[in-house]
Amino acid sequence: TKNSLPADGVDKVGPVYMGDLLLISNENPDCYSYENTGSLSEDFVQTASLPDDLPLEAYAMNPILPEPEGLTLDKLVKLGDNFEVAAVGSTSEFWVYNFKTNTTEKLTATLQYSGSKSEIWVENTEEIGQQQAQQLGSEFDDSIYPLIANYFYTPSDLDGNGKVKILCFDIQDSFETTGSYYAGYFSSGDLFNHSTSNMGELFYIDTYPSMHYPKTNPIDVSRAFSTIAHEFQHMVNYNRNVLVEKGSTMPTWLNEGLSLAAEHLYSGVLSRRISYFNSSPRIRDGHSVLYWGDNGDTLSSYALSYIFLQYIRAQAGNDAIFRDILLSNDNSSNVIVSALTKYGVTKSLGEILTDFRIALVLKNGSGPYGFRGDGDFNSIAVQFYSGGSKELRGG
Repeated sequence: TKNSLPADGVDKVGPVYMGDLLLISNENPDCYSYENTGSLSEDFVQTASLPDDLPLEAYAMNPILPEPEGLTLDKLVKLGDNFEVAAVGSTSEFWVYNFKTNTTEKLTATLQYSGSKSEIWVENTEEIGQQQAQQLGSEFDDSIYPLIANYFYTPSDLDGNGKVKILCFDIQDSFETTGSYYAGYFSSGDLFNHSTSNMGELFYIDTYPSMHYPKTNPIDVSRAFSTIAHEFQHMVNYNRNVLVEKGSTMPTWLNEGLSLAAEHLYSGVLSRRISYFNSSPRIRDGHSVLYWGDNGDTLSSYALSYIFLQYIRAQAGNDAIFRDILLSNDNSSNVIVSALTKYGVTKSLGEILTDFRIALVLKNGSGPYGFRGDGDFNSIAVQFYSGGSKELRGG
């Protein structure tokens, strides 16, 4: 019998465990594999809902549209397919996705800025004039592009213009009824030649509510800067893994975790994601890291992916691990294992995930059960489940 916990506060020996909290973790890296928790002592589930005082940005989603079916690399955009040098003030039609109706539709946008690395296209020029477009474009050219290129990778240039198009418009979603909204998105379909492709390197940035809320407030393009870093990571991620490596896309949870890491590198701790984590009953009730949108809750997946990738960075002790993950030819979830091995951490993915869950509670200043003294994550406040037995997904 043991009379006290080990110095790190965790008893992993058993079969009788010391301590005030029990962690049950399905360490199977297959998110489609379920394990039962076994019988727990209570027969009720805590009632909880999200508080009303979370910041607006806590409800932001940044999806990657799925690859169009049937398109192969021989259908990629080629130089000459749709290449033209547009002048500031010219207009062009773009295909965009309407998340309210789940349909693709056209809009007309105006080129408001053309810089060294970006073109800023705007649907409503009364909201975003050339001066504001220059503010947005210059931030991308001078700060966001070099940051992402350094810590992640560079974009493709299939259309040969040497620039990334950023289309700013009011992405249609259900914000007015649900409170959640799409702050931006990336579609790899634009890199292929087909009927609803925009034929080149492009991502989409929301204006309302991302740049102004309520609608009576003036536009502030700086509110979209971190989202631009997020979407740009998705673009360079696709280039590296699919176009350069000729491999598969990353699991969504990992790709999103890297985009949230890009936001963190650009703007600092994403307190809005931590706030959602702290408040989410889905996370409390056993939300998997590895299964995107577990229990139909995408926002909880954003929160978990963000914090898990920051835990991985802390355990490596080096921001360079994000580039290590992206440059690896292993695009599966297990790339986390090989990436950490470089920094002296040798564990299975399941063990890493278990230690992560412990770290969320203990937040030790050193070792595997914390964020290595990174005070940005001291605000994490874990809710504890007190219900009956459950089936837990891998992760």
